[in-house]
Amino acid sequence: MLNVLDAIEQHPEVMRPLFCHKSVKLTAAALENLFHPQLSVSDSNLRAAENVVYAWWLDYLQQLEGCACMNHDLNLAISKACQLPEIRVMLAAATDVALFFKYSPKEQTCLEGIIADVNVQCAPTEKIWFQKVKTLSETRWV
Repeated sequence: MLNVLDAIEQHPEVMRPLFCHKSVKLTAAALENLFHPQLSVSDSNLRAAENVVYAWWLDYLQQLEGCACMNHDLNLAISKACQLPEIRVMLAAATDVALFFKYSPKEQTCLEGIIADVNVQCAPTEKIWFQKVKTLSETRWV
C-alpha cells in the first residue's frame, strides 16, 4: 500500500505542492533550475566533455526563450527528457497516486475532507481549488 492518505493527513503542508497547481511562466531560468547535473570529478576528461554539453544546454535554453518556435523546440526537449528512465519512474508514480484516488471513492472523500481542512487555515490566494487528482494527459509525442 502506498500510504498516501496517511502522508497527506500527517504532513498537509509538505504534500501541498503535489496537489496544488501554481501557474508559472516557463522561462529558460525555470528550466535551468529543474535540472542539476551530477558531473564527474573535476579535471577529468569526462568532466571537460560534460562542461561542454552543459554550456551548450544553457545556451540552448537562452536561445529558446527568444525564439518564435519556442513551443515546438520545448516540446521536443520535453519529449526527449520523458525517455529518461528517471522521468518515466516519476511519471509512473504520479499516475499511481492519481489512480489510487480515482478508483477509491472512500479515499477520494477523505482527500476532499483534508483539502477542506487545509483551506480553512490558508489565505484565499493559497487555497487548493481542485477536489480531484487527475491522471497525466498523455500525448502522441511522449
